[in-house]
Order: sequence, then C-alpha cells, then structure tokens
Amino acid sequence: MNAFAVSCATIPPANFVRDARQLRRDSVDHWFIICPRFGGSKVRIGDKVLVTQPATPLLLSLADSFDGQNAQCESCSLFMPRDALQSIVGALDLARNRTLDTPIAGLLGDYIQLLERGLPDLKQADIPAVTDATKAMIAACLAPSSDRQAEAQGQIDIVWRERVRQLVEQRFRRPTLGPDELCRLLGISRSRLYRVSEPLGGVQHYIRRRRLREAEAELCREGSVRPIFEIAESLGFADASSFYSAFRAEFGCSPSEKRAAAAQDKGESMPRPARTDGQPSDLGSLLRALKA
Repeated sequence: MNAFAVSCATIPPANFVRDARQLRRDSVDHWFIICPRFGGSKVRIGDKVLVTQPATPLLLSLADSFDGQNAQCESCSLFMPRDALQSIVGALDLARNRTLDTPIAGLLGDYIQLLERGLPDLKQADIPAVTDATKAMIAACLAPSSDRQAEAQGQIDIVWRERVRQLVEQRFRRPTLGPDELCRLLGISRSRLYRVSEPLGGVQHYIRRRRLREAEAELCREGSVRPIFEIAESLGFADASSFYSAFRAEFGCSPSEKRAAAAQDKGESMPRPARTDGQPSDLGSLLRALKA
C-alpha cells in the first residue's frame, strides 16, 4: 500500500525473539501497530513487559530488540517506514513500545482491521487516497488536535459506522434494539449516531432492513416450513401485520410469495476466484520494498 503494509496472521503458541543480530541483518527499522483480534502476547523490551489484548493496539519499533511469547492468537498489523510520518515523529517516539489504551487509539485499532479486510477489493488507483487517509487517522489518534481530528473525521466516522453495524448484527433479534440502546452501548451521542448511520439509510431503517434480510434468508432456506408469524416474532417485529407491510415494501412481494418462489428456483453461487497481484511473497521482502 505504497508507504504502508498490512499483515494479518494466525499464530500458534510460540516464543519469539528479535535480537541485535537480526537488526543488523535485515535493515528494517519500521514502526508497526499490532491490533489483536483474539488471544494475545507478552512482549519484553528491556525491563518492560507489554501484554497485547483485543481492542488495545500496541506500537512497536523494529529498530529495537525484543522477545516474548504468543498465546494462540490472531492479530492484524500495520507497518510504516520511519520517514512516512515526519509530522508526528515526536508523538511516535513518545508512544514507542507502549500499549495504546486511549478511546481514540481504540478507533485506530478498529480502522486498521477494517483496512485489512478491505484491501483485497481495493483498486490500484485508490491506494494513494487510502494511504493518505491512513496517515491522517494515525496522526489524529497518536497526536490528537482539532485540525488533525477534522482531517480524519471521515475515517473516524467509518469506524463508528462499523461499530454500529457489528452491534446491530449481534442484537438485531432483540425487540428493544434502537437508537437509545445503541447510544448507550457505544457511548456516543444520538446526533453522532445519526450522522455516522446516514450512509446506512438511518439507524432505524438499517435495523429493520437487517431483520428483513434475515427473514428472507429463512424463508428461502430449503425445506423452510416455520410459520411466518413465528419468524416475524423472533426477529423483533411487534406484530405480523407490520412485518408483512415492511416485507412487501422491501422485496415487492409477500413473505409467502417469497417462500414459494424460492422453492422453485434454487441456485448456487460461484466461488470467488483467487487474487494474483504479483506482490512479494514474504513479509521481509515486502517491508524492504516500502517507500516513505
């Protein structure tokens, strides 16, 4: 990704070490931010012991020696050449070899994980803009100021939107799910919730649409015989008539018509082809190829 590289790895329990001999041999001195998804590691740097855990990014420097132990874990990491962020080099030095446990740093961790998931579908022409956006997000989180946060507001909103989406995904079957519950769980104001949810069509609309998509999936499932009113009730609809009305508005047919049509037309999706993009095949080669 021009100045950056992103890695996602599932790691078995193991010891690791980066010693002075490796520092001399590989000539890589990049910063990197580790964002655990599950599990964790203990990292020793001199007399300091750092513990990684989900939702708390860790900023390390490949210019330093360290060692430690992994538990079974999965983590996403963002690698940055030392000269890629000259405007905040002082802030990077202050945060060097520390866990980033502020609320805004948690947004950065979520952003890096979103970035990793979206990279396979990123077009080459979009990479410069995404790289600049990533620099803005790092600067806003590690050296916060009103100007930097304004510059990164689009990326910050993307992270909040994903948090909304994840909570809806976990709780869409609950009849009580709505703006008040989401604000309480996310710790944000109603005005921010409405702003970040606007690209989703509004928070109430998004919740209703997620419930309707689940209803459609159940109705189209092979051998589906569950009564429609039970499906509606299990998805948080107050009554069958409101469910029927919302379903017809969304799909242009009644639930029973959707079920009958699905029974006559069972298709199979084609597997997604593997990507072949000609990138370096190992992490060391990729890091040495990065340019600030």
